[in-house]
Amino acid sequence: MKIKYLLYFGILVLLGCGSSDTVTKTSKRITYYKCLDTIEAKAKMKFYSMTIPDSWCTYVGFHNVVSHAPNNLKDLRENEFKNGIYVMSPNSESFKSKNIEEALERHFLSVKNASFLTPKVRSQVHPIYGKYYIVTSKSITDGFKVIRLSTLFNHNNKDYLIYYSVLEKDVDSYIEDAMSIIETFKIIEQ
Repeated sequence: MKIKYLLYFGILVLLGCGSSDTVTKTSKRITYYKCLDTIEAKAKMKFYSMTIPDSWCTYVGFHNVVSHAPNNLKDLRENEFKNGIYVMSPNSESFKSKNIEEALERHFLSVKNASFLTPKVRSQVHPIYGKYYIVTSKSITDGFKVIRLSTLFNHNNKDYLIYYSVLEKDVDSYIEDAMSIIETFKIIEQ
């Protein structure tokens, strides 16, 4: 009986994984880890917009996440944590907060547990969304020291997180660009 269920589960997994690349009559096949042109990039940013400079590109990466990274990176597949920006705001209870303070408490606890240094939290004011937070932390991933900036917005009781990770040795080269990109963040109202 267990073998029957294991076989059934295995078939479901195989079909589920294969279906994400399926081409339909109305959609184009997704290209992973390749820089998108401007029109494709805007189409992929469904619930937000950001101004991406010519020296950076937008691509679809791991788990179909839309990411932004410097053009000069040799292999975007290796970029998941080395130098990239991505935005998250799933429609789930874990991303619903009454206000920015409640959102910070939820987010701060998760960052604190993953960081080897106490995260630094600072607030700023966005002209549209009001107060928001930037949480800076350090961690070690695959043997590399990584700086992580987590920018947290709360709009209409929904949390929006912009994650930026960069190798500690590269932070001075890219932080200005990354912050400029993050400052252009706008929510696309659904």
